[in-house]
Amino acid sequence: MRLKSIILTVMLLPVLIFAQSWNCELIGQLDYSQSANDIWGYVASDGTEYALVGTSSGTSIVDVSTDESNPTEVAFISGQNSTWRDVK
Repeated sequence: MRLKSIILTVMLLPVLIFAQSWNCELIGQLDYSQSANDIWGYVASDGTEYALVGTSSGTSIVDVSTDESNPTEVAFISGQNSTWRDVK
């Protein structure tokens, strides 16, 4: 198992080094009181952009385009508690 970790680290090292040079800026964020494990983007027919966020207790639908610096949860679809909620 340790050898696999070392090999994976060596393989990903160039990617991690290159990623440090990307020019990125945090515009806004939305904090959750529960764990999240997946996110998917969706663009509505009117051009509004949404983030679909899988959380431990359901799926959060977040408007990320109306006010980019202040993403807003517009709906929450409850589900069974789970550590894995894949959004596609």
